[in-house]
Amino acid sequence: MDSGDQYVVDLTECTRSCRRYDLTGIPCNHAIVAINYKKEKLEDYVDVCYSKVIYLKIFGHLIQPMNRMLMWEVAKNPPIQPYLYIRQLKKKRNKELAQGKIKGPLKYGICKKEGHNTRTHHMHLSTR
Repeated sequence: MDSGDQYVVDLTECTRSCRRYDLTGIPCNHAIVAINYKKEKLEDYVDVCYSKVIYLKIFGHLIQPMNRMLMWEVAKNPPIQPYLYIRQLKKKRNKELAQGKIKGPLKYGICKKEGHNTRTHHMHLSTR
């Protein structure tokens, strides 16, 4: 309605210029305004395929009442167990390519001696 478009609604022929009723069988917004203006019932303008009588004719044989849960037959098969989820193994990482090839024994960067690192350097200091 904000766009300023005008629609023609003919309630006697059930036609609307927006053609929504032709597609769905339900009155469009424009028709609802006209029906309310005439103070008539909206249900009279909805297609009969949405009525309770037609619904029961179509689906009546499919919808059957059920017994209480206590009267259900007990299944003889064991209960279904959930699938055991096993996660996929991760791809093995090639350490040589990621860190570069290690050449010879490790040396501590400050004293340049082999066999210890930053954490164990104080153990190898000579006492005076």
